[in-house]
Amino acid sequence: MKFRASRPTHVFSYFRLFYAYLGKRIFLLLILSMLVGLFDGFGIALFIPLLETVSGGSGTDHARAMGRLGFLLDWTGQVGLNLNLTLVLAGRRGLVLLKGVMVFLQAYLNTGRRARFMRQVRLQLIEGLSSLAYPAFTGMQAGRIQNTLSGETLKMAAAFVHFFSLIKSGMLLAVYLGLALLTNARIAALVIAGGLLSNLLYRSVFRRTKQLSRRYTEQGHRFEGLLIQSVDFFKYLKATQAMRPFAGKMRRSAEALEETHRRMGFYQALMTGSREVMVIAIIVAVILLQVRVFGGQLAAVLLTLLFLYRGLNSLINLQGSWNGFLNHAGALDNFRDFALQLAEGGEPEAEPRAVPPFQERIELQQLSFSYPGSAAPALQDIALDIPKNATLAITGPSGAGKTTLANVLAGLLVPDRGRLLLDGRPLQPEAYPCYRERVGYITQETVIFSDTAFHNITLWDEKTEASLARFWEAVRRARLEEVVQQLPHGEDSLLGDRGIRLSGGQRQRVALARELYRGADILILDEATSALDAETEELIRQNLEELKGTCTLILIAHRLSSIRHADRILLMEAGRIAFVGDYEQLLAEKAALQRAVQP
Repeated sequence: MKFRASRPTHVFSYFRLFYAYLGKRIFLLLILSMLVGLFDGFGIALFIPLLETVSGGSGTDHARAMGRLGFLLDWTGQVGLNLNLTLVLAGRRGLVLLKGVMVFLQAYLNTGRRARFMRQVRLQLIEGLSSLAYPAFTGMQAGRIQNTLSGETLKMAAAFVHFFSLIKSGMLLAVYLGLALLTNARIAALVIAGGLLSNLLYRSVFRRTKQLSRRYTEQGHRFEGLLIQSVDFFKYLKATQAMRPFAGKMRRSAEALEETHRRMGFYQALMTGSREVMVIAIIVAVILLQVRVFGGQLAAVLLTLLFLYRGLNSLINLQGSWNGFLNHAGALDNFRDFALQLAEGGEPEAEPRAVPPFQERIELQQLSFSYPGSAAPALQDIALDIPKNATLAITGPSGAGKTTLANVLAGLLVPDRGRLLLDGRPLQPEAYPCYRERVGYITQETVIFSDTAFHNITLWDEKTEASLARFWEAVRRARLEEVVQQLPHGEDSLLGDRGIRLSGGQRQRVALARELYRGADILILDEATSALDAETEELIRQNLEELKGTCTLILIAHRLSSIRHADRILLMEAGRIAFVGDYEQLLAEKAALQRAVQP
């Protein structure tokens, strides 16, 4: 589900927006709103024969007082019924009952439609985020992603409520004005003119409210971004006593949010407080004009004014709903733009057939890659041949292109020029998602989900006898068996946010067990042991030694101890391959290695 490229700027644009998600169901809500107004209006019209009957008036008096709405009583004469108090009361009660049924259906269906709308919005965001290409993700604000997926969706739900309240008020307004015109066109025209004048007075309020709504959304993105950073960098901020100045920055952001919200509340309160005053002022002006200038039958005037009073209330409710909608319209505009950004940054649709495991080698042919906006390419003319189940180490100074090369090999980045081949077959962009299913990736900042040990390693596979056996095999190969057994609830123990209950080495071994469980053909370790102590690093090195020959290992490291036993070592300099050879050759022939790595 995608929005049009143009930004919604008026009520019909937003109507199309909701129609894109609800389809023809939206018209049922419109029909119910119209029926509510009609039944209510007909019930009001029956007040005239009710009053005339009590005062002893005739059927002719009733019809004349009701203007063109006299057809509501014509059927009584056709079936031979005498119009009396009992019949009028019964008719009014029936109309009120029908109105109640319509109001119930309207409220019930509106709730269901809102739930459907929010479900589709969330599913679209989830699908868009899961299909987002890695380069596009790196260009996004974390705060915007967080805020759109959480707080902004709640504001979209509120916008939905206000919008359909607006639709309801609009339909009621149309019905009441139509009935008033049928009763007394002159009075109706006067009140309509007063209503249009009131709408002109509120236009500046509407414009300012929408501006504030967009500002509130942008400020929300910034605040959510600061919240994410406060969690991600809490240890550093606390250890350096930098939390206080950072908290000051967060406080100022929160205060800006509060000020914008307060100003939005002012305009909403202005609309609410002036609503009844505006209605009464218009009604009084019309009554004085009608009585002193035009004259006319009192009953017809009263009936028309009853319709118009309801209509003006609907107009004021419409204006209030519109202003309330504009308070949250920034969330819809943000969602539209964000959904388009996700769609534009999405990967090509994956091929239905899986990429089979390669049998012989991975090749890079004259491959180059540049980051958007970068003056120099990150990789230049890379030619590389990696045999199946070989161990390749990549080293070099910071900024040499090591991680970029690893991201190309992982299928995260598509080269600007050149090709990635599996067994001589070029890997097409649409096949990258399937290719990544065969890749394992472990970084220095290990990914541990706030979940159980079993789900962290199996990535939420169903717990069966077969999956449990695979789980323990992966745990054993990662030398993690004793750690899992000592957890309070074994494999069902929660590991805490980011694996806070585990040591650094244990987290790395959980990550390794995960890739072993997945059966990755290619395992990439990007500085995975650089933050570990020597003893823990040795354990991980032993794990990797056991894996040699069973999968293709690609190690990015600076420490000699981490790359000494690789089949081949690749030295990167300024985005190019400076040298490829084994450890002894590289030490002997490239003295630059001594500057690029740490002993």
